[in-house]
Amino acid sequence: MKKYIIILSHLFILFSCSTPDKRWEKDDGKIISTYSDNKTKAKIIQKDDGAFGNSGLLKVQKNDKKVIYEEIGLRAEDELPKIDSVKGVNVYISYDLIIKSKIEFNDVVLGEARIGNKKLLFNYHFNNRHKSEN
Repeated sequence: MKKYIIILSHLFILFSCSTPDKRWEKDDGKIISTYSDNKTKAKIIQKDDGAFGNSGLLKVQKNDKKVIYEEIGLRAEDELPKIDSVKGVNVYISYDLIIKSKIEFNDVVLGEARIGNKKLLFNYHFNNRHKSEN
């Protein structure tokens, strides 16, 4: 009997661990942008952070020889980000910002990704869609 309890507890732990697919499925907010091709899928979820306003959570999953999964926080308050494309490990995201012509990584990335950007699995490139009227 004790043997069965140990086996069942190990199976429970094995199947309850968070896998990339389970993290991919969990959306606590409104999906504002998506992208997919035959190997990669990406989405941005706008989250309500209460008094702090809104933020975005970018999820990228690549299914090549092994599953690569990453989440990073983005600014998603007044101007919403849009996933333009994913080419290899390069993720292209655009904003429509009136006040800036060039968007740097630290301008829009939030949280741990901003601090430990050398450890990120993907390279993030940001573009401004806004065209000046001059």
